[in-house]
Amino acid sequence: MQTMTGVYLSGPFARLGDDHQRAAISRLLELGEDVELPDPKDTVPVIARLAQQHPRPNLLNLEAVAAAIALNAMVVLSPKAALGVLPGVLKDQGISWRQSGPA
Repeated sequence: MQTMTGVYLSGPFARLGDDHQRAAISRLLELGEDVELPDPKDTVPVIARLAQQHPRPNLLNLEAVAAAIALNAMVVLSPKAALGVLPGVLKDQGISWRQSGPA
């Protein structure tokens, strides 16, 4: 679903009303100084390795796993994602995860 801003949002964001969509996008554009992103020089080789080991996940999923590895972070999955291939990839990589909200 395309928003008023011309951006395509994932399901949870797409279901928000226009005002809430604008607020959510605004918050993303105003990330605080304490928000860190891993360097692509570190994550891209990991993504390539993961793609060879786990051919089913899409690039965004592989990027999330690579970022979790780089940041030594736990991953929070939507109920739908928790039923997919990503939990197996996370387990194989020794990354902890939890499901957000009810199933």
